[in-house]
Amino acid sequence: MKKSALLIIDVQKDYFPKGAHELVDANLVLDRILEVEEIAIAKNMSIYYIQHINHHESATFFQVGTKGAEIHSSLAYKDAITVIKNRPNSFFETSLLEHLRAENITDLMITGMMTNMCVDATVRAAHELGFNVTLLAGACTTKDQSWNGLTIEAEIASAVIYSSLSMLVSVQDYTKWLEMNSL
Repeated sequence: MKKSALLIIDVQKDYFPKGAHELVDANLVLDRILEVEEIAIAKNMSIYYIQHINHHESATFFQVGTKGAEIHSSLAYKDAITVIKNRPNSFFETSLLEHLRAENITDLMITGMMTNMCVDATVRAAHELGFNVTLLAGACTTKDQSWNGLTIEAEIASAVIYSSLSMLVSVQDYTKWLEMNSL
């Protein structure tokens, strides 16, 4: 029997305006994630909130004990399962897989921040672990990227990830998912 859960990855204060590592359209994406969260709550889906904590002294964001490392207060995580991670892959050296298996979860919907780092790493790991994965495009964000003198706008960086991951998992536009799952 199929059983679904929602993963909300790294929606933490450092990614928002005036945070240490601000992402493009973080507040807009938060609003979208809140819509998805509301539907998941109404459908009694399990929700897992993933929180990245950097233990390295040289870390510039998500530092241990800082306000920026806190999950955004708009989310309904207070009485839910929060999984702490220290790497991009939400499964690596965490209790996430144990929790999902204990609940017999087969299908994962994934949303969060940063599309090209922790979201990407977690989607790939979930697929490799045998989960049926749906990534909600448009309910994720990143920041502009640069490499070798080339600047890649955040929207393009996310689109490249969505395109690549669509060869492995279901990538659905968040607005279409909302239409199919509205309350």
